Amino acid sequence: MALAACLVLLIAPSALLWWQADYTTGTAQQQSIRLADGTDVELAPQSAIAVDYKGSQRHIRLLKGCAFFEVTHDATRPFAVDAHSVRTTDIGTAFEVGFGADSTDVAVAQGVVQVDASPSFGVSERLQAGQAIHVGWKGGFHRTNADGTEIASWRHGQLIANDQPVADVVGKLRPYFKGMIVLASSDFAARRVTGVYDLNNPVGALHALAQAHEGVAVRRMTPWLVIISDF
Repeated sequence: MALAACLVLLIAPSALLWWQADYTTGTAQQQSIRLADGTDVELAPQSAIAVDYKGSQRHIRLLKGCAFFEVTHDATRPFAVDAHSVRTTDIGTAFEVGFGADSTDVAVAQGVVQVDASPSFGVSERLQAGQAIHVGWKGGFHRTNADGTEIASWRHGQLIANDQPVADVVGKLRPYFKGMIVLASSDFAARRVTGVYDLNNPVGALHALAQAHEGVAVRRMTPWLVIISDF
């Protein structure tokens, strides 16, 4: 009975998420979607969205992962994406919305968007092409510039890291590996890296990360388990 209860606790959240979603992707799977208004959506691996087009509103909920939107502009029907208390409203644009480890991240490839969070967050920012924002789930936000080639680079099979913690890079590789990646070195996890990594070969990308730093090993214990640890 205890095992059954554990399985329910493990499976129930995923089952609820997929039940809520209109579109989902699995490990190492991307999906291109054309919505009813002509808006194009690209879903990253292990991502999910719910679509609610009613009357004068076009509303998307990002339930998991990351998505890139090329919006068919219609001033009479606003297009908005909600992701963990953060709403991004299109003002004629192409943009990416995704979840970080503890944030909602928005980056604009073309045009302009308005980013608003719940009142307690105190976030109301307008972003133009080449700008990005990270809104922390515990409060606070950070605006940055975003090179156009880096925005949603996963659509082209690349992970571009620009002075990012190794832990964040490994987190972005996990949806592309059909198994578990264990980052067992806290020291390595905190190191910052810059580079371009092949999402079509996540294990190779992990080896590339480790080779750039002394004292770190990547061990593939089984086809479904990779452990990164200190020597």
